Amino acid sequence: MYNKVAALYDLKLIGCTSCRFLIEKAKLKKGDKVFINGGAGAVGVMAIQLARTIVGSTGFVVATCSPSKIDIVRNLGADEVITTIILLFKK
Repeated sequence: MYNKVAALYDLKLIGCTSCRFLIEKAKLKKGDKVFINGGAGAVGVMAIQLARTIVGSTGFVVATCSPSKIDIVRNLGADEVITTIILLFKK
């Protein structure tokens, strides 16, 4: 069973990953444009919300997700959503 301590540790790790990349590596600031791949995943969810907070209303947040998650990603703060479609090819 998934315990509360593990859940809190995961949340901290996800938050740190998002913060470290967006703030320290990408040096995201107000008015910037940002692309987040995997917007419906754990890190993507946190990254969209953090990016929206940092760039403000003058910035632009774009994220990818599967077609079934478009509404979720938009509600998190993405201005545009690019859907990912997996194509399977026969050899």
